[in-house]
Amino acid sequence: MLIFPLLLFIVPAIFGCTVLAALNFPRERGLLITIGSIGGLAVFTTAVYALNLFLPLSSILILSVLTLLAVITVTLLFFCHPWQKLRSMTFDKMTVTVFVLSLLLFSVIAPKLLFTTPDGLSTGIINAYGDIAWHVANITAFAEGQTVPPQDPIFAGTRLTYPFMTNYFSALLIKTGASITQSVVLPALLLIPLLLTLIYLFVREVVDPEQVTKFSQRAGLIALILFLFSGATLGWFRVFPDFLQSHQPLLQFIIHLPEQNYSGHSADPNNLQFLNPITSLLLPQRSFLFGIPIALSLLLLLINRKSTSSSAYQVAGVLAGILPLFHAHTIIAVAIAVIALFLQDILPRSANRRAVINRWLLFVVSAVIVGLPEVLYYWLGSLDSASFLRFHVGWTTEDNLAWFWFQNTGFILPAALLGLFLPLPKNVKTLTLAGLTVFIIANLFLFAPWAWDNFKLLVFWLIFVLPTLGWLVARYPVRKNRLLQIGIIAIVFLQIASAALDIWKIALPTATTWQEWDNSAIAFAKVIKTKTKAGESILTAPIHNSTVALTGRLSY
Repeated sequence: MLIFPLLLFIVPAIFGCTVLAALNFPRERGLLITIGSIGGLAVFTTAVYALNLFLPLSSILILSVLTLLAVITVTLLFFCHPWQKLRSMTFDKMTVTVFVLSLLLFSVIAPKLLFTTPDGLSTGIINAYGDIAWHVANITAFAEGQTVPPQDPIFAGTRLTYPFMTNYFSALLIKTGASITQSVVLPALLLIPLLLTLIYLFVREVVDPEQVTKFSQRAGLIALILFLFSGATLGWFRVFPDFLQSHQPLLQFIIHLPEQNYSGHSADPNNLQFLNPITSLLLPQRSFLFGIPIALSLLLLLINRKSTSSSAYQVAGVLAGILPLFHAHTIIAVAIAVIALFLQDILPRSANRRAVINRWLLFVVSAVIVGLPEVLYYWLGSLDSASFLRFHVGWTTEDNLAWFWFQNTGFILPAALLGLFLPLPKNVKTLTLAGLTVFIIANLFLFAPWAWDNFKLLVFWLIFVLPTLGWLVARYPVRKNRLLQIGIIAIVFLQIASAALDIWKIALPTATTWQEWDNSAIAFAKVIKTKTKAGESILTAPIHNSTVALTGRLSY
């Protein structure tokens, strides 16, 4: 039964929405519900983990936190009447359309992360093939009650410094009755549509923070398409030789696409490295499921001007404070964007400058109070910081940088630079500058031992310049210049073609699958659980999909 696990989504989401409505911001219903849902889930997960430091993880502990959130929600409903305020807010129906369409798409894709077959457990996401077993090991270790702070599930005795909160949330699902496959699939199924909705809302609000207009809606939808189908721009060239070599009719080829990464791969022979965020980050690297939505939520609270309440800055500060355990790389990008927005607010001398500074102080104080223990957790971790940050020009290439970035991102970089010289709204230009700063930093320094991991920063360059891209594409086709319209539509189509092929391929029922564990491994995992105790370590071969991952035991 999934009723109890689904309560872990429903109750925190209602709690978050109620708190925001009680505080009377933001003033648009879709924005409030989306931010409230993400914020509620993040606060719930953090609260359970904080209590788990002192109490063993159990369904009773989880139910107690859910009950507390429900009591707070009912209290606010009784005294603050937030739902009356919610009904009086404006409502952008496009938000619902975006969420529902995203949910339909990922109701097909998300279940392919991990699923049961007659032969065992498999994945249909090639980028997840090497990662999913580690995540399952982390999830089952939490579910079996391993000590906190946690150990790395495949390096027993080594402190885990990976942002683990998404896997911890999946462990909570298991403790409330979900299966391993459901604990992996459900967060992706629900959080990715929320993220895509936030992308739409983010660009819509940045383009016009005062009101919802058809223009800001159009800009948000264009940006959403560019994000969903972003990836190495020129990778679609490879579909033509693949078609010729297949010797298949066109329709047959389309529904049986070859195992080719058209939007790039970390070991791509043509150096196509700017992968699609859905297939390379959100599905296989689960920390982004919370990391990007939390980042967008707090930035939306700082950008939104339809509320005069300084509480928005406090809530944004709380979200910034809980972010490190959900996703560490995101902090770097968010810090750059926050500094840019702060400078934008305080540099103009005005009568209310002191009030503006006070609101930002509320943000900083809230972020520090909540986030300092988490920062210390990483700082005192066992990883050698010297192996992370190092100077390196050109990210993954030492060749022609201009050609490298054009074949990987097409017209995105030129369009972002062009936007700085056009009469775009202030917020749009500020975030574009923040994005370009992220881009420069990621091309000068490496923040992880593996160079490609800088993509975890570069994806925020893309997100921060999306308002400029959405504004440019939404602005110029409305002019009665048919040639310009056709040209822009063609550029957008070519920009998204590579990733569209990859996402189409994943969604196909004919898509290839890869087995993670066969039935004998699953049966042996049950034996291990009966013969060993939680917290014990097991000597294993150095393979990515060890049977031990299914047991909740630590590997050596």
